[in-house]
Amino acid sequence: MSNNTIETVQSLLADAIERTDDPEVHFTLRQAAQLLLVVQEETDDCGGCGGCGESRPLQAAAEPP
Repeated sequence: MSNNTIETVQSLLADAIERTDDPEVHFTLRQAAQLLLVVQEETDDCGGCGGCGESRPLQAAAEPP
């Protein structure tokens, strides 16, 4: 995902948060915005192209003790 796309979605999420008064909707939209920041960080770490096709292995969840 390119940084322009990420910035556009961030702007749309912020606008949606401002236009609603429902706390549950705010929570969900803020979660989406936080996940988008993770995507942006991963894209930046990868050089920002977002289209290299390089697959990264998923990290397994920690096993309970």
